[in-house]
Amino acid sequence: MPPPQTTLLLLFITILTLLHNTTTQNQNQDLDTDCTSKYIHIRQLPPQFNTHLLTNCSNTHHPFFPSNLCQHIPNQSLGPTTHNTSHSWFRTDPTLLEHFFHTRMLEYPCLTNDPTLADVIYVPYYTVLDSLKYLYGDKYNYSDQHGFSLYEYLAREDTAIWDRHMGHDHFVVLAGSAWDYIQPLSNGGDNGGDGVRVSRVWGSSFLEMGEFFNVTVLVYESRAYPFQEMSIPYMTSFHPPSLGLFDSWVRRVREARRPVLMMFAGGGGISTSPNVRRSIRLECEANVDLCEFVDCSNGICEHDPIKFMKPMLRASFCLQPPGDTPTRRSTFDSILAGCIPVFFEELSAKKQYVWHLPEDEYDEFSVMIPKEDVVFKGASVVEVLKGIPKSRVRKMRKKLIEMIPRIVYRRHGSSLGLRNQKDAFDIAVEVTETKSFGVHRQRENLFARKMRGEEKGADHNSDHGMRAVHRSRRHFAVDYIHFSYILDILFAGVEEHQIIPTLTSVKEISTSVEDVPVEPEIIEPPKKKPPRGRFTPAKFGGHQTLEEREKSFHAANQMIHCGFVEGSEGSPSTGFDLDKDDKLYMNTCTVVVSSYIFGSSDFLRRPTSKMISQYSKKNVCFIMFVDKETLLRLSKEGSTPDERGFVGLWRIVVVSNLPYDDMRKTGKVAKFL
Repeated sequence: MPPPQTTLLLLFITILTLLHNTTTQNQNQDLDTDCTSKYIHIRQLPPQFNTHLLTNCSNTHHPFFPSNLCQHIPNQSLGPTTHNTSHSWFRTDPTLLEHFFHTRMLEYPCLTNDPTLADVIYVPYYTVLDSLKYLYGDKYNYSDQHGFSLYEYLAREDTAIWDRHMGHDHFVVLAGSAWDYIQPLSNGGDNGGDGVRVSRVWGSSFLEMGEFFNVTVLVYESRAYPFQEMSIPYMTSFHPPSLGLFDSWVRRVREARRPVLMMFAGGGGISTSPNVRRSIRLECEANVDLCEFVDCSNGICEHDPIKFMKPMLRASFCLQPPGDTPTRRSTFDSILAGCIPVFFEELSAKKQYVWHLPEDEYDEFSVMIPKEDVVFKGASVVEVLKGIPKSRVRKMRKKLIEMIPRIVYRRHGSSLGLRNQKDAFDIAVEVTETKSFGVHRQRENLFARKMRGEEKGADHNSDHGMRAVHRSRRHFAVDYIHFSYILDILFAGVEEHQIIPTLTSVKEISTSVEDVPVEPEIIEPPKKKPPRGRFTPAKFGGHQTLEEREKSFHAANQMIHCGFVEGSEGSPSTGFDLDKDDKLYMNTCTVVVSSYIFGSSDFLRRPTSKMISQYSKKNVCFIMFVDKETLLRLSKEGSTPDERGFVGLWRIVVVSNLPYDDMRKTGKVAKFL
């Protein structure tokens, strides 16, 4: 039985929710909304999956647990206001987005209590809050179980809701980076076969659970390839309740004087090893009249927006270097302040928030300076930004200010005028509905074609569906988007109902991809090989251009190219030559972590030995491909391979006769190997 104070708090939250729902329903009657293809049903979950996680927030005891997190639950998890007279500014913790999103969903004008009428199903699971017990609590070594009890509930209760589209019409919010929730399922449990559980590295396995492969996940930072992950903006501290207060802030941003060229708010960059944050800090220290640095180390700025918003209002450009992961909350703070963001890699925003910040418009409101140019080629950020004409800066800021409504999460219960203006929440829900509608249409069209007999004998090449695979105790679906043509290769020559021995069954489940089949490209051997310097035109990786290579990292219907690098006629060289001892070593590997450095273009990053289990050290090969130029530099820096060819955990494999002048293309060979 829960303690009395917990029960009272839970009752208080429930009463507030009911009152909020009643008010919202009255307000929604004033909205002129067309709900065609927009109906959403909120699945009713036991409180253990949401509200109990709020009431028990402070019950986790761990030396690294973010103890101040629970202080930011007030105001439906917008946090306390920054000061007593504030109506729009809060001490918001982005980790609590899931609770706030649930609150906003209760205001949605096209809700339905009948799941059979719904186009989309929202699952109000507080994913990150539930992960805390696996990251900090007594379930630390069982994080492969994160989310499994939720799946059991969804599949057991009202099974028809889940079964009608196998989860394709469901969506959930995850207020974090996808990279923290992709620990391999095999890491939880008896890894070594001796009954001893192996300690895990940071994170849980929520996104690796096949049970949720069909479910759309709204996440702060997505990976490039999973179809179901959709990036949405980080919550800032600005949540206006009315159109008047929103317009007042935009007016202040538009009229702000900006005497500072650029600013950087963040931490890091204090190590001696080359990295973009270090380069930025050194440049700021050398140009104090042009660059303002706000030290936000150890999270001191996280809940105090005044520390960084005022400097952002004074600056023309805000630097957004990647940290532990490519994305930053600061990107959206800078947009909110009208401070033009400067990115150093495309994964920081351009390849993430394609719905909220259209990919083809980035040149109109942001600047891109490749981090490699800054770190290794001596490019000066100050000089690049000084070289942008003032007229263009004004146009960029005007465009940036136009983007502000798209990245703001307005306060729940906001005025009718502000609710008629789409915010970050509205766009996220709208895109989820569009994605789900595509799923339904694809399923209906596929079913109709099958009824007409048009799919006979061609299912594995053109159904553009999902293949569901039974593995041991769990039934899960394999993401078919990027993987589809690899499966086509594997299934080539296999009769329609013949199954690969490692699979126990193959079942079709639809996805929301284009209805028209994309035929796999057939690569015919050239009749006459044209000259290409030392080597002939390698078909490995499809002989891609750099533009094609960049596009290949993003989920889409596309050919996955395979092949071989060939040397010139009569030459024994393949164009990617390896020592026979290295080949013998590589043949012993079953699990590989590989990387490469060619042309001495990077420095050697060593795996953190203490974070890697003894089992992994014993069973995983860590292979670093280098050329002779890189090996020479490593030796000068004291990283000479030992007599077995190792530098730390890395087995150094030296490659001769590189097939491409562009090292990024040569690196793709290493990745395929």
